[in-house]
Amino acid sequence: MSEDNENILDAAMDCKKITAILKDNIDKAIGLWALLSVLENRPEIREKLKSSSHKEQNKLIVSALYSEFTLSLARVFDKVTLRENYERGTDRASLPNLLYYLEDNDLVRWFASEHVKDTAVGIEEIDNESYVDALKKIIRVRLHYRKFMLDKTGIACLKSIHSYRSNDIAHSLFNKKEDFYLSFADVSRLLNLAIELIDELMYVILSESHYILETKQNLEKTSLAYWQRLADI
Repeated sequence: MSEDNENILDAAMDCKKITAILKDNIDKAIGLWALLSVLENRPEIREKLKSSSHKEQNKLIVSALYSEFTLSLARVFDKVTLRENYERGTDRASLPNLLYYLEDNDLVRWFASEHVKDTAVGIEEIDNESYVDALKKIIRVRLHYRKFMLDKTGIACLKSIHSYRSNDIAHSLFNKKEDFYLSFADVSRLLNLAIELIDELMYVILSESHYILETKQNLEKTSLAYWQRLADI
């Protein structure tokens, strides 16, 4: 095996590990988002929790959910420096790192070729469709992410979540220059982006269909029932 082929295989294995971890982090973020979304959209439940005899405990629970949700989403979009990109010296399981790997067109073609399962006479056309479909999925993901990163509001969303993580969760700063406001709309937009990208990449990299959107819808329903029971509504 040539050194180039070995490098491609090593990079492919890294991508598989990153994608599997991203899937778990996004699953967790979806579950937390579903719980917080109910509180965002149902003021009667919020007020009931605030006026409950256990209001202090409820406040701590909501704060913990929000912090863990922010951390989960920040991990998904963990930034990778140019130096780390150049040296491939980071093991961060984040979308930016995964998409850096997928800028390598040889690696992209390797993943696409993995979807050609059989080369028997008579099904070459089907195989070719699978190959092209996998290529298109990765190209769509790359273009979608680049478009997001060129959008001022997209960059602002990412800056907000990283700043909130660093300045309000990971550290307690007594000379903080400014408060970082993290709106629910911002985090929802980032979560939706992560869902769209990982849904495509799971198929190409892990050959799995995840049904993330279906999972999200189901969790929204069960989360509403949870808060209603807790608030005694």
